[in-house]
Amino acid sequence: MTIEEIIHKYSNDVAKKIIGAARISANEAEFRSKVTKIIDDFAEIPEVKELIDLRIRHEEYSLIRGAADVVYNRFVIEYENPGTLRDKNSYSSNQHSINQVKKCIEDLNKLERHKLDRMAGVSLDGYYFIF
Repeated sequence: MTIEEIIHKYSNDVAKKIIGAARISANEAEFRSKVTKIIDDFAEIPEVKELIDLRIRHEEYSLIRGAADVVYNRFVIEYENPGTLRDKNSYSSNQHSINQVKKCIEDLNKLERHKLDRMAGVSLDGYYFIF
Protein backbone atom coordinates (compact mmCIF):
# COMPACT_ATOMS: atom_id res chain seq x y z
CA MET A 1 0.00 0.00 0.00
CA THR A 2 1.26 3.50 -0.82
CA ILE A 3 1.17 6.50 1.51
CA GLU A 4 -1.56 8.01 -0.66
CA GLU A 5 -3.66 4.84 -0.36
CA ILE A 6 -3.21 4.77 3.41
CA ILE A 7 -4.23 8.43 3.69
CA HIS A 8 -7.28 7.78 1.51
CA LYS A 9 -8.22 4.73 3.57
CA TYR A 10 -7.96 6.39 7.01
CA SER A 11 -8.42 10.14 6.46
CA ASN A 12 -12.19 10.27 7.05
CA ASP A 13 -11.91 8.30 10.29
CA VAL A 14 -9.01 10.40 11.60
CA ALA A 15 -10.76 13.65 10.63
CA LYS A 16 -13.96 12.58 12.44
CA LYS A 17 -11.95 11.76 15.56
CA ILE A 18 -10.20 15.15 15.44
CA ILE A 19 -13.54 16.96 15.07
CA GLY A 20 -14.87 14.92 18.00
CA ALA A 21 -11.84 15.88 20.07
CA ALA A 22 -12.43 19.56 19.30
CA ARG A 23 -16.07 19.33 20.35
CA ILE A 24 -15.24 17.99 23.82
CA SER A 25 -12.07 19.98 24.50
CA ALA A 26 -12.24 23.08 26.66
CA ASN A 27 -8.92 24.54 25.52
CA GLU A 28 -5.88 24.11 23.29
CA ALA A 29 -3.95 21.92 25.73
CA GLU A 30 -6.81 19.47 26.14
CA PHE A 31 -7.40 19.40 22.37
CA ARG A 32 -3.71 18.85 21.67
CA SER A 33 -3.57 15.96 24.11
CA LYS A 34 -6.53 14.26 22.44
CA VAL A 35 -5.16 14.77 18.91
CA THR A 36 -1.76 13.44 19.96
CA LYS A 37 -3.50 10.24 21.07
CA ILE A 38 -5.36 10.04 17.74
CA ILE A 39 -2.10 10.42 15.81
CA ASP A 40 -0.34 7.91 18.08
CA ASP A 41 -3.11 5.36 17.50
CA PHE A 42 -2.96 5.96 13.74
CA ALA A 43 0.83 5.55 13.81
CA GLU A 44 0.46 2.09 15.39
CA ILE A 45 -1.60 0.65 12.54
CA PRO A 46 0.77 -1.92 10.99
CA GLU A 47 0.46 -0.67 7.40
CA VAL A 48 1.03 2.91 8.58
CA LYS A 49 3.94 1.99 10.82
CA GLU A 50 5.58 0.23 7.89
CA LEU A 51 5.65 3.38 5.71
CA ILE A 52 5.51 6.44 7.95
CA ASP A 53 7.40 7.37 11.11
CA LEU A 54 4.95 9.44 13.16
CA ARG A 55 6.82 9.59 16.43
CA ILE A 56 6.84 13.05 17.92
CA ARG A 57 10.26 14.50 17.51
CA HIS A 58 9.74 17.62 19.58
CA GLU A 59 6.96 19.05 21.75
CA GLU A 60 7.07 22.71 22.74
CA TYR A 61 10.24 22.92 20.66
CA SER A 62 12.10 26.16 21.42
CA LEU A 63 13.09 27.92 18.26
CA ILE A 64 14.69 31.24 17.41
CA ARG A 65 11.43 33.25 17.60
CA GLY A 66 9.25 31.20 19.93
CA ALA A 67 8.26 27.55 20.10
CA ALA A 68 6.58 25.02 17.84
CA ASP A 69 3.73 23.14 19.50
CA VAL A 70 4.71 19.82 17.94
CA VAL A 71 7.25 18.79 15.31
CA TYR A 72 7.10 15.44 13.53
CA ASN A 73 10.38 15.27 11.61
CA ARG A 74 9.90 18.21 9.20
CA PHE A 75 6.19 18.74 9.83
CA VAL A 76 5.06 21.46 12.26
CA ILE A 77 1.66 21.43 13.96
CA GLU A 78 0.36 24.65 15.50
CA TYR A 79 -2.64 23.89 17.70
CA GLU A 80 -5.29 26.52 18.35
CA ASN A 81 -8.22 26.58 20.74
CA PRO A 82 -11.11 24.65 19.18
CA GLY A 83 -13.29 26.97 17.11
CA THR A 84 -10.63 29.70 16.80
CA LEU A 85 -9.92 29.42 13.07
CA ARG A 86 -12.36 30.64 10.42
CA ASP A 87 -13.33 29.78 6.85
CA LYS A 88 -11.25 32.57 5.29
CA ASN A 89 -7.58 33.29 5.81
CA SER A 90 -8.31 37.02 5.88
CA TYR A 91 -9.49 36.63 9.52
CA SER A 92 -6.90 37.81 12.03
CA SER A 93 -6.97 34.52 13.97
CA ASN A 94 -6.04 32.62 10.81
CA GLN A 95 -3.36 35.14 9.85
CA HIS A 96 -1.81 34.91 13.31
CA SER A 97 -1.72 31.12 13.25
CA ILE A 98 -0.40 30.96 9.68
CA ASN A 99 2.38 33.39 10.58
CA GLN A 100 3.30 31.26 13.61
CA VAL A 101 3.62 28.17 11.42
CA LYS A 102 5.70 30.07 8.84
CA LYS A 103 8.07 31.35 11.54
CA CYS A 104 8.42 27.87 13.03
CA ILE A 105 9.24 26.38 9.64
CA GLU A 106 11.78 29.13 8.90
CA ASP A 107 13.41 28.72 12.33
CA LEU A 108 13.45 24.92 12.07
CA ASN A 109 15.07 25.30 8.66
CA LYS A 110 17.81 27.49 10.14
CA LEU A 111 18.40 25.31 13.20
CA GLU A 112 18.30 21.90 11.55
CA ARG A 113 19.27 22.83 7.99
CA HIS A 114 16.34 21.16 6.26
CA LYS A 115 15.42 22.27 2.76
CA LEU A 116 12.40 24.57 2.94
CA ASP A 117 10.66 22.74 0.10
CA ARG A 118 10.86 19.53 2.17
CA MET A 119 9.03 21.05 5.14
CA ALA A 120 5.36 21.60 5.88
CA GLY A 121 3.08 22.80 8.60
CA VAL A 122 -0.54 23.00 9.66
CA SER A 123 -2.65 25.21 11.89
CA LEU A 124 -5.34 23.11 13.47
CA ASP A 125 -8.34 23.89 15.66
CA GLY A 126 -10.32 20.70 15.01
CA TYR A 127 -12.68 22.30 12.53
CA TYR A 128 -10.21 23.87 10.13
CA PHE A 129 -6.84 22.65 8.94
CA ILE A 130 -4.69 25.31 7.27
CA PHE A 131 -1.67 23.83 5.50
